[in-house]
Amino acid sequence: VSEDGVDVYAISNQNIPAESPILAIPSDIILTGNKAREEFVDYAYNAEQMLLTSADASDRVPQFYLFLKVLKEYEMGMDSAWYTWLNSLPRYHSNGASMTDFCFGCLPPYAAEVSLVEKRCLRQFVQSLSEIPFLSDRTKQNEVLTTWAFSIVHTRYFTVPNNGDVCIVPMADFFNHGGVEEEEVNISYDDNGNCFAYSNYDITAGQPLRICYGDPTNPSNLLARYGFLDESSPATFCKYVIPNPSQEVLELGYDPSRMLFLQ
Repeated sequence: VSEDGVDVYAISNQNIPAESPILAIPSDIILTGNKAREEFVDYAYNAEQMLLTSADASDRVPQFYLFLKVLKEYEMGMDSAWYTWLNSLPRYHSNGASMTDFCFGCLPPYAAEVSLVEKRCLRQFVQSLSEIPFLSDRTKQNEVLTTWAFSIVHTRYFTVPNNGDVCIVPMADFFNHGGVEEEEVNISYDDNGNCFAYSNYDITAGQPLRICYGDPTNPSNLLARYGFLDESSPATFCKYVIPNPSQEVLELGYDPSRMLFLQ
């Protein structure tokens, strides 16, 4: 746990040689978008269609099913097979979905833009809950709970390289982000969907165990999805966004996501 009590992350409690196993997580406790869809699709078809016609959430159907899975297991309480894991998760998030209008006003333009996409996607997820019969109205109308579940999914899911599915791997989801050349851990999956974590190099006791969450040269996306600033990033935020750029400007190569300033 971080000194301010906000962040919870994995560290080593002993020296770990390079290429040593750190974690082995069996597939039956890994939450995946495909498995959640198989479980809920008969009840969530209308909600899925709502998302597919949404401008902000049409590409996040697998994440929506993980969102439903987290809410369903939350409702089960201590009867959930994932209760201990759920109870260990952070309650506070600072990602785009958790931001207020005041927060957006304080951000550089492009960072605010991509963070607002997360907020709109959350709203679309919540609206789609109206089509879900197996969750209680109390859950659907609990803004704190639905924002938490959305943030849990979007700050903790990985994309599986060999099939493109999205998954949350309990325990492995506590590996923090490592910046440039700070990835102590490598994650892989076998053909049966089991997850394995190995050390990339010699790790000393007390050292954090980290993976890469995404492109470190674009801090805006990391802030929007995960809610943190990567201090090791070699670039800083785009400072200017053109409202309604003309086709000529676009053809010249205008793209706010590429307008970064190397440090």
